Amino acid sequence: GISAFDKNTGLILKKTDDITYGEAASNFLINIAKNNKKIIAITAAMPDGTGLSKFSKVFPERFFDTGIAEGHASTFAAGAAANGLRPFVFIYSTFLQRSLDQIIHDICLQNLPVVLCIDRAGIAGEDGATHQGIFDVSFLGYIPNLIFMSPKNEYELMQMIKSSVSYNAPTVIRYPKAKIPYFASPEEKDIPVINEGEFEVLLNGNDNIIVSLGAPHTEIIKDLLDNINKNTANEEQGIGLINARFISPISSKLIDKIKNSKRVMTVEENVEFSGFGAKLLTVLSQNVPLINLEYKIISLGNNYIEHGSRNELLTVMGFSQAKLLESINDFFNVDSEKNKIRYSPL
Repeated sequence: GISAFDKNTGLILKKTDDITYGEAASNFLINIAKNNKKIIAITAAMPDGTGLSKFSKVFPERFFDTGIAEGHASTFAAGAAANGLRPFVFIYSTFLQRSLDQIIHDICLQNLPVVLCIDRAGIAGEDGATHQGIFDVSFLGYIPNLIFMSPKNEYELMQMIKSSVSYNAPTVIRYPKAKIPYFASPEEKDIPVINEGEFEVLLNGNDNIIVSLGAPHTEIIKDLLDNINKNTANEEQGIGLINARFISPISSKLIDKIKNSKRVMTVEENVEFSGFGAKLLTVLSQNVPLINLEYKIISLGNNYIEHGSRNELLTVMGFSQAKLLESINDFFNVDSEKNKIRYSPL
């Protein structure tokens, strides 16, 4: 549904000083664009919703609104990239479905350095089934030439934006419809890049591993595991946590990290079939026998998701702190009273 707005200006009324992930991305892009005149920003009739309004005021000659024409926005970006510019396209996940043909043929087949910033990835909330961003990992995750990332928090989002300029390849960054406390966007020089395919080990573990993709559940899971692991005798008995970062490519080093584990759980805000967990399992099965592996995908299932606030729907779909803890306890055989892993033969 439509949020409360000022009837004179048409602007959405903000209850707090919090900002969206899209605004954080746009604010940092402004800082990068000050030093790189090739950067332009494109959206399809959503400058406010995607957070690009400020960019449009700072760089009006480098901002382009194509109207409600996502396919045109993608092809326009491809043409700009072919002529030496570095376009960033800000679009909602659900609306990006309309430009899949252009992404495949005009951007990825040509291997052009277009960056797609996908807002409202995962649960979008009150707008209902048509607006949930639950399919983008599935329809983009298998396209050749495409680098596809999802940050665990706003700091990593800025790392990915900066890194995408250096990749010189089609790149996608997906992030949720979520509010974060306002912060002054840092200068480009203060943000390190992430190497292509580089995952992050948040907690070490051998037999038991969780590979998590995206925000905010990756950091929620870390807090839960910190509590569980403090009661284990050593690292081998604890549950490890990997921040995947990348849907594409999946690094061979990630496969090496988990190939000898006994239990692997993946977590993502996307449908289960053809999602990140399914892709990781496919790559894993091509490299090692899976006879002794238990594998669990925590996802948004395989159904349309109806109306509700983002927090309400995340709880229903198993992504609240309590629900995630329940899934972890069940899969890894954790004694919920003692928060200690009980080992049983596989």
